[in-house]
Amino acid sequence: SKRTNRALEVIKLRGSRHLLGRQELVITDRGCEIHPRVEDLVVERGLEPQALEERVPSGIAELDAMLGGGFVAGTTSILLGFTGSGKTTLGLSFLDAAAGKGIPSLYFGFYEPPGRILAAADAIGLGLRDAEERGKFAQIWQPPYDYGLDGLGRRLFDDVQRRGVRRLVIDGLDGFRQAAVDPDRTIRFITALTNELRGRGVTTLVTEETPRPYGPEVATRVEGTSALADAIVLLEYLTVGTDLRRLISVIKQRETAHQLSVREFALTNRGLRVDATSDGADALLSGPDPISARNRKPRSIPRA
Repeated sequence: SKRTNRALEVIKLRGSRHLLGRQELVITDRGCEIHPRVEDLVVERGLEPQALEERVPSGIAELDAMLGGGFVAGTTSILLGFTGSGKTTLGLSFLDAAAGKGIPSLYFGFYEPPGRILAAADAIGLGLRDAEERGKFAQIWQPPYDYGLDGLGRRLFDDVQRRGVRRLVIDGLDGFRQAAVDPDRTIRFITALTNELRGRGVTTLVTEETPRPYGPEVATRVEGTSALADAIVLLEYLTVGTDLRRLISVIKQRETAHQLSVREFALTNRGLRVDATSDGADALLSGPDPISARNRKPRSIPRA
């Protein structure tokens, strides 16, 4: 990492239990701040995931039908797709559906500052600006290099605790990888982070960008994250002649039934619009276009 990092380690504390290893130390205008490793805090707290059967709406009725009624409450799902495929738009729709019902929600991002997020929500008719004024929606934004992993974890957990957040979008999983001093630690940190959120009953959507706009192989930039997700929603491009089209599918949903069909969707001035049936996608994928044919091959995601 090019960032200067400080750490503190308690070598000995007689007659008392303490956290082992090097902990993140940050010097601010308020003095020294110590951010214990998220992995250690999760072990100390020992929260068990809540067994919830409630379904949480995505904000898009057709996607909820594909999911068998919506995302399962208290779980972590990944929105997977190439840049510009609609991941953030879907995430904002999810938060808007919650905030509109008075459920505290949070957008935690690395790349889009708060003003741009609210402008994007306004452009598609979402009520997040009003929800923010009512205290039901909040944003935490930071460039990934400004904080270490544990500083990011503390910022996230503090707001979840303070406002009783129940719906969360982490926009840009790769931001954690960029913040890591030790890249090999990234997956351990994300595992602990998602376990803690599950234990607190937070329904979380995480966006992750794929290296390529279309399949057949689907890769993630943070290895092993697909195994952590309770559900994976894939948003991908399809080139048909000179037209660029979009497809959406649920390629994983743990322990619950979901539709295995692929549907076409579009990004409009009213947000993300998903076809009610798979007929349009079937017509596209059955065409003679060579890229369409390549997409017909079975998709695969990396295993942990």
